[in-house]
Amino acid sequence: MWTSITNLEKIRYASSGKKRKISAPDDAMVGASSSYKKQTPQTPGGTSQTPAEETDPGGTSQTPGGTSQTPQTPGGTSQTPQTPGETFMEERYAVWAKNPYYEIGVGTFGSVYRVEQKYAVKVLKEKIMKTHNYQMEKQVLELIKSKPHKNILEIYYNEDLSTVFEFLFCWRNNSISQKTMDLFTLIENTNLNNRVYFLIEKEILKQIYDGVKYLHKLNIVHRDLKPDNISIVGNLEENPIVKLIDFNLSCILDEKSGNFPMINTEQVLPPGLCGTQGYLSLISRDIFALQNKKATVDEYKIMRSNYFVADYWAMLITFHAAIFAEMVWSHP
Repeated sequence: MWTSITNLEKIRYASSGKKRKISAPDDAMVGASSSYKKQTPQTPGGTSQTPAEETDPGGTSQTPGGTSQTPQTPGGTSQTPQTPGETFMEERYAVWAKNPYYEIGVGTFGSVYRVEQKYAVKVLKEKIMKTHNYQMEKQVLELIKSKPHKNILEIYYNEDLSTVFEFLFCWRNNSISQKTMDLFTLIENTNLNNRVYFLIEKEILKQIYDGVKYLHKLNIVHRDLKPDNISIVGNLEENPIVKLIDFNLSCILDEKSGNFPMINTEQVLPPGLCGTQGYLSLISRDIFALQNKKATVDEYKIMRSNYFVADYWAMLITFHAAIFAEMVWSHP
């Protein structure tokens, strides 16, 4: 079913001159995250206790306002599943920092490690801390962490040089294999008919749009949308989920953030000058008129729209690459 497609280097490296080795066909591609329950304090006997609640002889937890049913253990004590909180993640991170990691990726500015089934940790080098891009990315990750979305990479914990986020993997029915998969991997390992059917049937393109639209709702501009930065997780044969990742070049276009409207080449580059060659929009020349001066409300709205349009431009180029397995510029 999966057939390798040639001449895909232009999709990933449109003008960099680098080439990506086309992998062999693989029928085990998909990703998702498993649920995790926060541990509750243990009594000497080993049964769990939930703070601020009492358990009656019948096994029903009682609150000051009345009684409520919760899942019961064979012994009759209550168990309350909870989402990992900030304190929990700090404690887990302290444990992960002392134990060997399983390295899953290395980049110019740091490395990514898988620490548990659900979690991965990105550790950056100290030299990047003083860069403006790092400060902007940190603001973006904090905002995404506080306002999550199903089509955006989920952030659990964020501190200087370290970020804990969900580990993205995929699988198929009747298979125990788990693999990571981005949109480029899907493109290079499927033929046209199977790929188009999958993109439409599973609403992959719509999910990408929903993710970009949500980022813009938060005044976040991704600035590097491409197949490599779009992961597909979950069960491919049922309900795969799209996740937008890699916010290294992202920024918040908000007057309160300080990133806008004070524009210069070391902070917020104009549309068309930031991103990956082949996915860049036209250069917004008007933005140079706002360098080192405060923009009016109308100027701010126009410039923000230009940044959003640049993201949608890259998204449409990505859609074309996903469908036809080639760049738009491949046609005369």
